[in-house]
Amino acid sequence: AIPGSTQILVEALRRHSDHLILVFDNPPPAQLPASWQGPDLTLVFERHGGYDFGSYQRGLALARERGLLERARHVLFCNDSVLGPLGDLAPVVERMQAEPDQAWGLTASHQLTPHLQSFFVLLGKPVLAHTALQQFFQSIEPQASRHAVIERYELGLSRALLAAGCHLHAWVQPQQLRDPHSGLPAGNPTAYPLSLVELGAPLIKARALREASANEEGITAACRLIAERNPELWKAIWEESPRQRQWQQL
Repeated sequence: AIPGSTQILVEALRRHSDHLILVFDNPPPAQLPASWQGPDLTLVFERHGGYDFGSYQRGLALARERGLLERARHVLFCNDSVLGPLGDLAPVVERMQAEPDQAWGLTASHQLTPHLQSFFVLLGKPVLAHTALQQFFQSIEPQASRHAVIERYELGLSRALLAAGCHLHAWVQPQQLRDPHSGLPAGNPTAYPLSLVELGAPLIKARALREASANEEGITAACRLIAERNPELWKAIWEESPRQRQWQQL
């Protein structure tokens, strides 16, 4: 089944898109959401084992094949490792679209090396047309682990963008956040979900509800934030999660 939280995210993105291509690393579900029948949506269900970048590669190739890239000014790459919206997407998307020859991410990280975090990256068409970007997406192949994907493709995307002469712009930069315990700049902004939302980010990582190491501000506080900001989303998360007992004990 398609998780309710994914359906909510898709509908939020749909309001800001001319066309969405949803690529799943899964076989088709028994039933599709009724609203997923429109002409502005293309669905791909295929086991590929390539993590998010394997889906990005397939979605981009399909957009090119169907002539969608010819009409597009920008392409947004987003995956369902995030929960939202917890705020208005419009200011974020509009700011990113103002510079078609640049690369934007919702967040950037200084871990390992400065890079855009790949769960939400918007690229203008001139950027995608650069040889370095075309070679990057063509080179994507399945990796053995999530960490291998980060090393080769999340960091590799930023290397390709720099090679194309782009600056790495982000709605939230690490230096905007401080670790509440040490006072030092945050290495990974996604580990501070409450602070991200305060800075206008409309999405947080789903891991912030599952792993204490991925949330420096507390799982309980993150749950409460979602319940207050988007009750419909919290209802979907609660009904579908096997972690209800864990959350009740927090």
